[in-house]
Amino acid sequence: MSTIKVNSIKNTSTDDGGIAIDNTGHVQIDGQQLPTAGALSSRNLVINGSAQVNQRGTLTLTASGYGGPDRFYTYLSASSYACERSQQLDAPANSGLQYSTQLKTTTARTGTTADQYVAVGQTLEFRDIHNAIWGGHSHVTVSFWVKSSISGTFAFNINPCNTDSGLSGNRVLYHATYAISSADTWEKKTITIPLAGLTDNHSILATTESDQIGRGLELTWPLGISSGGTRTTASTGWSTTEGRNIISSFSNNTGFLSTVNATFKLTGVQIEVGEKATSFEHRSYGDEFARCQRYYSVYVDPNQNSRHHGSANNFAFYVASYSFPTEMRATPSATQVVAPTMSNCDTFRPGMSKTVAIFLVDLDGTNVDFYARGYTYAFAAEL
Repeated sequence: MSTIKVNSIKNTSTDDGGIAIDNTGHVQIDGQQLPTAGALSSRNLVINGSAQVNQRGTLTLTASGYGGPDRFYTYLSASSYACERSQQLDAPANSGLQYSTQLKTTTARTGTTADQYVAVGQTLEFRDIHNAIWGGHSHVTVSFWVKSSISGTFAFNINPCNTDSGLSGNRVLYHATYAISSADTWEKKTITIPLAGLTDNHSILATTESDQIGRGLELTWPLGISSGGTRTTASTGWSTTEGRNIISSFSNNTGFLSTVNATFKLTGVQIEVGEKATSFEHRSYGDEFARCQRYYSVYVDPNQNSRHHGSANNFAFYVASYSFPTEMRATPSATQVVAPTMSNCDTFRPGMSKTVAIFLVDLDGTNVDFYARGYTYAFAAEL
């Protein structure tokens, strides 16, 4: 067999485009990096990395929780600290992206209580990331666009596995830093993570259904810690330190909490197998929306003038059902967003499985016509 060794292949009439091969054998076609491992499609393991799905809308948070674009979580350890989470029509020019997820401080935190912090993150399901992290690959690469009102050096962490999944004792942390050179300017960052740092005792296999649908990989962007908090000077690499609040000891990280209306935006978030970042994998809105609905789904009753008849006082009667658009990760919790309008009934309540919700009421009388309509419920099966 013969081998032809070249650095690039181009048409004789132009120097543009073509195929380029670097000294490690990695290939670019017309300037676009090909994956160095794994598949050509379905590369991005992050859900809603383009921040286009925004079911909850803008929310002000005073405790850890979800708000703004789906799947992005906010970690808040200080009860006296608040931030606003929202979707912004702001993205890098010529990137194909439209939206970003934003965290904005609404109160300043200047106290000296230890270990009070704020961070943005996303947690991925174990079964979705098992191949990437424990499938024998040498690296994974995280890439994202970031825009912050405060420049400086910031931290990034990944936690493969989590004690919350029932896989206790297997949590490790990869810590890295990145620089934001200019305030209020979109910048692209790439962090390549060697998986050799995951030793055998961390190469675990989830054996139960609850493990498989549990927390698998946590990506975290810590933004600040109170002036009396414990900051780590951990160097880039793997450690056995737990915690999403690993904050580098840089003054700019401290300043985020103490600055009112400080903003931090992310978009184009991607994690993929391999040691090179490829172009962001754009998915259709419908595809991304369906992925998000595995974790959060909203039902709005059509408020139809349908009536039911019941004959037993204080007996549970079926009103309606809602089949979830996709099977939810786990049996969800239900939150009433809009209360129903009811006649001759009370104690309106849903019962759920992973595939369907049914709505029940108790009658106020016997042999009566009754209805309950015009309600909205949110169902959550987040990690």
